[in-house]
Amino acid sequence: MPARDHNAVLIYLSGNNGSGKSSLGRALAPLLGFSHLPEEKPDHSYLCDLFSQPKRWSFEAQAHFLTSKAGLVRHSASTSARVLIDRSPYEDAEIFARYFRQARRLDNRAYRTYQQLYQALVQDLPEPDLIIYCRCSLKELERRVSQRGRDYEQLYPRNHLRVIDQLYRSWLHRVCRLYPGRVFSVDTEANNFITDEEALNKLTSDIQYLLTSPNHSQLELFSDDSSRPPTDENPRSYGMLSPLLLGHRIPPTGLLRRPTAYLAAPFTGKATLPTARKASLGEPDPQATFESWTEANSAHGKIHDSEYRAYLEWVESVVHKAGYNTFLPHRDVNKWGDRQLTPSQGASECTRHVFESDVLIALPELSLGAHYEVGVALGYGLPIVVLLPEGDGTSFIMQGLDSQPNVHVVRFSSSGELRERLANLLTSLAAHLLR
Repeated sequence: MPARDHNAVLIYLSGNNGSGKSSLGRALAPLLGFSHLPEEKPDHSYLCDLFSQPKRWSFEAQAHFLTSKAGLVRHSASTSARVLIDRSPYEDAEIFARYFRQARRLDNRAYRTYQQLYQALVQDLPEPDLIIYCRCSLKELERRVSQRGRDYEQLYPRNHLRVIDQLYRSWLHRVCRLYPGRVFSVDTEANNFITDEEALNKLTSDIQYLLTSPNHSQLELFSDDSSRPPTDENPRSYGMLSPLLLGHRIPPTGLLRRPTAYLAAPFTGKATLPTARKASLGEPDPQATFESWTEANSAHGKIHDSEYRAYLEWVESVVHKAGYNTFLPHRDVNKWGDRQLTPSQGASECTRHVFESDVLIALPELSLGAHYEVGVALGYGLPIVVLLPEGDGTSFIMQGLDSQPNVHVVRFSSSGELRERLANLLTSLAAHLLR
């Protein structure tokens, strides 16, 4: 490993195209006393070639970007440089090269050779002090990219940003395990760090705090034995609660992050089903075409019950006031039934959002979907809160789920009792999630 100057500090700004990495780096650098090193692309001609003739140029272009970035990092680490660098070399290989492999623009032989080059270059690179992921919605990414008018970005294939966004989500899981307590996200859509001086100052304060506070990367969350280091056999010792909440220290302003709660509750059982769907629940019509059968079975109905919708959003408000972001799949995935999904689409999206959350809160009743989401969270090691109103039935197993680690069952007889008990429990959980 090359010598690293003890005064050197390395922060990567990560994220999709258009997520605001460079803008954030330019704004932060003078306040932190750092140098901002934009993404190194010595030969911009590769970019247009890459997207106009990807099979011809994918290997050469990706190798060019990787070697340039690795050289930049190595030089910065060997001096007294304190730097913000747009994108890490890890992203070059684990996101963008993987993207071209999945798109069949890199064949197996070229991809193996590229990975060998990657391993040879990064094995002696210094570890980052912080990785800050610039979080931005796909819709906003598409808007920004379409407006900034870069020639090569106009050559992006359809769904390019969407696929890259999905690859980033997987990458964040892996990189958080490698560098627990050093990976954070910042919402570059909700916060305009170019014009909002207060937000920029808060973020600067958080970063300064994180760079000077003790590193609790060995902390095991929700365990009495916090000194035990992580192992492959014991992945919970990583505090594997969210891609961005692994052994974190608490920044003073909290601007960098806020835990997310997934709300699981009945959908189909509360929905008004279309006639086609009702018919499909009976004996199949032997005269029906495959297309009509699929359409009937994919229609999941709509939740017209305003009281039920209001109740879910009231529970959501209690969770939000306890300091959490919230994800309500009934609204945020299904749009209360206005968005038509196939079963595979619904299962895929809901499962992914469970994985991306920090805690799952369930009002299970007899919902098969809610039971599935609880099972996913239990297997993944997320803390779970089960809300059981007195007098309402649920499954036999769900009633005894508090015998399992990190599962909390809240029984209540009134909305006031639910509000108090849930708020107190979530406040206690947040203290662990945000350590």
